[in-house]
Formats: sequence, C-alpha cells, structure tokens
Amino acid sequence: MNGSVDVVKTLLKAGASVNATWLGTTALPESSTMPSGEFALIGAAQNGHLELVKLLLSADARLDLTSALGETALHRASGNGHELVVHALIEAGAPLNLRKSDGFTALNQASEKGYVPIVHALLAKRAEVDLATDSGQTPLSTAAGKAHVPVIRMLLEANANVSNRQSCGQSPLISACFQDDAEPVRVLVEAGSALEHANNAGWTALLIACHAGRAAVALCLIEASAAVNVQAPQVGTPLFMACQSGVAAIVHALLQARAPTDLGTADERAPITQAASNGHAEAVDLLLEAHASVEERNGPSGHTALICASATGHAAVVGRLCRAGAALDVCGSDHVHALAFATIYQHADVAAALLKYGATIDLAKPDDGMTALHYAAYLGSERLLRLLLAASASMQPTNSAGSNALMMASQRGHTLIVEVLLNAGADVNAADGNGDHSISLARRAGHTEIVRMLQQAGAIEPQIEEAPAA
Repeated sequence: MNGSVDVVKTLLKAGASVNATWLGTTALPESSTMPSGEFALIGAAQNGHLELVKLLLSADARLDLTSALGETALHRASGNGHELVVHALIEAGAPLNLRKSDGFTALNQASEKGYVPIVHALLAKRAEVDLATDSGQTPLSTAAGKAHVPVIRMLLEANANVSNRQSCGQSPLISACFQDDAEPVRVLVEAGSALEHANNAGWTALLIACHAGRAAVALCLIEASAAVNVQAPQVGTPLFMACQSGVAAIVHALLQARAPTDLGTADERAPITQAASNGHAEAVDLLLEAHASVEERNGPSGHTALICASATGHAAVVGRLCRAGAALDVCGSDHVHALAFATIYQHADVAAALLKYGATIDLAKPDDGMTALHYAAYLGSERLLRLLLAASASMQPTNSAGSNALMMASQRGHTLIVEVLLNAGADVNAADGNGDHSISLARRAGHTEIVRMLQQAGAIEPQIEEAPAA
C-alpha cells in the first residue's frame, strides 16, 4: 500500500470492507504495492504505514486474518522491523503466538532479524518464549543461528530453554557454532548449555566449529572444557575435523588440551593423514611436534601421510614428512608407493622431493611390476620422464607383461616420450612377453611417425612365422 490515509478513508466511506481482500483497481490505490488478494491491514503492517494501520484498526480490521503463508499483520510488522506498528498491533490485541505456515511466531520472526526493540515488546506482553516450529526451532535457536547476541541475552532473561533440541537434535549452542562469532557461544555456555550435546548425526558444537574452521568458536569451547576426544560416527574427532579444515590455531588448542593424535575416524583415518591429504603444512608440523606417528596409516587404504600428500600433490608437506623420517617406499593396500602416486598424478615437484630424500627410483609395484618410469612413459609425461632419467632411472625394467617404458610409449603414441627414451639409449629391439617389439606395437596401433623413429634408431621388426599349409 502507498500509505495514503485519505484515499483509504474515501474507500471505506464508499463501502469497501476493511476485512475483505482488496482486489486490484476495485479497491486499491493505483500505486499500491500490496499483493492482489492481500488483506489491507497486513499490507499496511508490512510496509510500516503506522497511520494507515491505526485507521484500519479503528475501522475494526481483524487482527487474526492471515496471508496465503499464514502471516498475520503482526508477523509482517515484526519481520520487517516496524517497531511502532508492532506496538500499535499489540495494544489493539493482536494474537502474539499464532504460527505461520513455516511455524514461526512473530517472536521468531523478530529474533531471526535481530530486531531487539520488537523482541522486547513481544516479551513484555508475554509472548511464549519457547514456542517452536514443527521442527522444534525456538526463537532462541533462531537468534543463536544468526549470532544476534542482544536478542539471545533478552530471550535468556525471559527464561528461554537453553537446552531445547530441534527434531534434528540441534541445540541453540550447536546452531551458534555455524557462525564465526564466539560471543553467542560464550553467552549460551554461561547460561548452562550442555557442551556435549550432539545432533542426530553425532556432531557436537566443538566438532562443528572444528569442521567449519571457526577458530574463535572452537577456542571458546575448548576453554570451557568441551570434550576433545569425542568420536562421532562417520565424522571423527575434533582434531581430525581441524586437520581437515586446516586451521592451525584450532589444531594447536586441541593438542594443548591433550587431544589424542592417533584417534581419528571410526574407520581409522588418522589426523595426520587428513592434514597431509589436504596440504595443511602447519597442522602437520604441530602434529609432529606433538609426537604424532609419521607412519600412521589410514584404515581403509593403508596409506601413510607421505603417500596421501604425494597423491594429492603437496610438495611442502612431503618435504616435512621426509625430514621427520617417513618411510619412503612403503605401499598401501593398493600396492602403490609415494613416488608412483606422484608420477601417476603428474606431481613433478613431489617426485623431485621424494627423490631428493632417497626414494627408490626403480621400485616396482609388487602386483604388476610398474615403476615410476613406466607410468611416466605410459601417461606421456615428458617432465616427469626427464626428471626420472636425470635421477638415473633404469629403462630396462619390465612390468608383469614384459613391457618396458619404450614399448608403452610406442604403443600409446607418445612421440615426444619415444624421442626422449631413444636419445637416452633405450633398447629398441627388446621384446615383451608376447614377443612384440616397440616397433610392432607402434605399427599395430597406427603410429607411423613412431615406427619411422624406431626404424631410424635401428629397430628390427620381428618375423611373423606363417602357419603351415593344411
């Protein structure tokens, strides 16, 4: 509505019903912003038109009429911060505790937006402080989730239930931990919030703060003696979550509070492997200083922190772990060692770090005989191939099928790789387990340029024996 009191007076005198929906041009001023089919009082309250609200109330506008979403005039005024309109509606006897379609009362509306004077006005008239939505969300939970500290204090002074749990198990304290503000958390803890309450998925307030990287919140909870060794199903411990988010201040505080460095998830993923996988070098340093085992393995894969960092390409972490004495050549359950992973995912800087600290360059996978050089040739990674050859990788080893690096590159059509291997002195006439040479593999795959290169390097195509005539 445009708030024209004189126009509305004229319409009312002409017989317009104050409690009918005011439809289009039949009753509304041309510049009205009120949705077609809306009740006049609701529209006036939404837009904060105090004089118009008073006029409509004097014409006996009903206070309990609702919009299509179940909103009363008080809902609209409360949710839009119109304090004077709220006072007028309350004084006229507006019902305080009606819930709209999402379950919010006027108090919940005002709490969500942080409108302190309106919250105060509603509480002063005894609005129900703990009236919740169907999912159990009270005004306190709403205010906590938005970090509206003055509203939180006001609701607590009105004896709001600090231990209320929503249907998902979430308490006001847990709601507050999603925000990067420690003050709401501190206020709720001082009011007696249970630190160890968990939602239905097993997440405590501290777990959420650690996972979200909310340092101020996490430190506040740790200072309040929240348990640091809780292990939630499918989630892990606070330290594991902190190593995932990588906030060093949280990791440090947890370790100072004696969080166990070897306790991670239920499936035995460790904090140090999580930090390494995500490249959080400071977290890795803090864990090592706290004597976390550098050889801790992930339960599902058997990967060490070094393998994890190598596979994900975090060279700085790889260097730290190597200097801490990490075993360089161990494998997980997949039989892949750190150098192989670095080559497969083409992390040349990681491969260089591993070689610098003494990784065995020609180490083969026990199940298929593949070496790092094999992977570089097969994948066509020139940079890694040159790096490995410069570090004296042998071109002679074969995999379980009898193929060497030159054969793999020839069959895959990696012309530049073939050139580098030939210049390094690769044997052009070696045969695989089927008797194939590099040149026959290249010809069969249609790589004519590689066939020419191999011929120039002295390759001799194996003779194919013809089957005797029947």
